[in-house]
Amino acid sequence: MKNMIKLVGGWGGMIGIIGGAIGLVIGFSAIVSSGALSSSGGVMAVGGMAVVILFFLGTFWTFLIGPGLQAQRLDKIGELADAKIISLQENGSSLAMNGAIPKAGVNLTLEVHPKTRPVYTAVTTTYISMFEMQKYQPGNMLKVKFDPAAPQKILILETTAPTQEYSATVQNASPAPTHEQIEADMNAVAAEQQRLFQVGTEAPATIKESVETKVTVNGDNPVLVLTLHVEPASGPAFDASNVKIVTARTSLAKFQVGNKVLAKYDPQDLTKVTVFRSSVS
Repeated sequence: MKNMIKLVGGWGGMIGIIGGAIGLVIGFSAIVSSGALSSSGGVMAVGGMAVVILFFLGTFWTFLIGPGLQAQRLDKIGELADAKIISLQENGSSLAMNGAIPKAGVNLTLEVHPKTRPVYTAVTTTYISMFEMQKYQPGNMLKVKFDPAAPQKILILETTAPTQEYSATVQNASPAPTHEQIEADMNAVAAEQQRLFQVGTEAPATIKESVETKVTVNGDNPVLVLTLHVEPASGPAFDASNVKIVTARTSLAKFQVGNKVLAKYDPQDLTKVTVFRSSVS
């Protein structure tokens, strides 16, 4: 039971599944008790519900339960090996659990180096958050387990440590935080940004300082740390520091010192500021 709860993303996922199942049972019972099965329309309704149930179960098995059970099996019976990433390609799928930032589905082509058999190539699918992309770049090494009877079935155990240094400024000489700390920090930034987008007050702002960190998100999209001079429509102007944003490298020119942006800030806490748009219209 514990493994099943873990597979569906914790108690939140389990409650959602149980609630959906109860809804389907109630709907089916309502159709039966109403006598609608005696009509062609009732039969079609039951058939449609059956299709929905089968689609729901098939999707759930294909993308969550099936891969989860296979991962548990490989963890028990798989042979250890090193693997080199040959290529990475997003496949268009995504996975999100418990309100977390979605993870992109990717196909990894690996050069697997078993200890007791020849080197071979395998393709495996996994889900990677935007903060993990740098760890899965071609040339990086993985620890994996593979099925001795079906070597194309791969379980990724760990990656090499990321080479990115995470610092608020380029001059920061403090030790680089772990990947988990980086991800937690960026999740907090994203959550605060969404809050300010919804409830914040708009105001034009001038960029006083712009520092490109050595952290990139979801490919080559650098994290910037800005200092803004914010000019509210009512009230005095103020400076906001440590404003973190993620932008495409092709858009870096929009965030140079002296450029204007449209900011959103919390009137109750002027330290809470984000960039709403890269230009003031």
